[in-house]
Amino acid sequence: MIMVGPRWRMPDGLVWWVAGSGTDRTGGGRTLTLGGNAGWDANGLTMDGSGDYATLADANEIEPATITACCWLKRAATGTRHSVLAKRRGTEGATPCYLGFDVRADNKIESYAYSGSWRSTLSSGTVGTSWTHLAVVAQSNALRTYINGVADGSTTGTFNLVANAQPFYWGYDPYEPAHYSLNGSMDGMMIFNADVSAKLNDIMRYSSGRRA
Repeated sequence: MIMVGPRWRMPDGLVWWVAGSGTDRTGGGRTLTLGGNAGWDANGLTMDGSGDYATLADANEIEPATITACCWLKRAATGTRHSVLAKRRGTEGATPCYLGFDVRADNKIESYAYSGSWRSTLSSGTVGTSWTHLAVVAQSNALRTYINGVADGSTTGTFNLVANAQPFYWGYDPYEPAHYSLNGSMDGMMIFNADVSAKLNDIMRYSSGRRA
């Protein structure tokens, strides 16, 4: 149980949470490995869009059959694709992608997963350059995205998330040649081993996100 206020605690299922300085607030000791010019500052994890990345090492606990992954995101510019997270191989294979989602060049959110065939969703809403909370929920019968706690984009049908040995990349896509490196900042990155979409508004309030 992680208390974040006198009357509220994080929903059950929180397995990883990094905010502010890179410390795993769950106490699990899972730190991010930074590459390129990625670094921590007053905005959280900041990248300049030129091959920067942050990786979270593979572990069973962060690759569950049902997952909610979320973060606060502040893009430095629009009109270009930015990867938010990707857990996939650097080359195509039998199981190339456990889960990923991006902000596309048209500023919409696309989430995707592979389990013998691709499943993807596309939001109708867009993400600009202000702090925005993004979340993706993936489970055996649905893939859904959320913008500031509101559902926006979903697909249904039976499919299973397929585990792989790759790390979680934040702000970078290892498969795409351009890598869609993030130009901007992210903070309050979390992974839950449950569908916590009903609690996203509370998570937004207590996850050290910035709305500047």
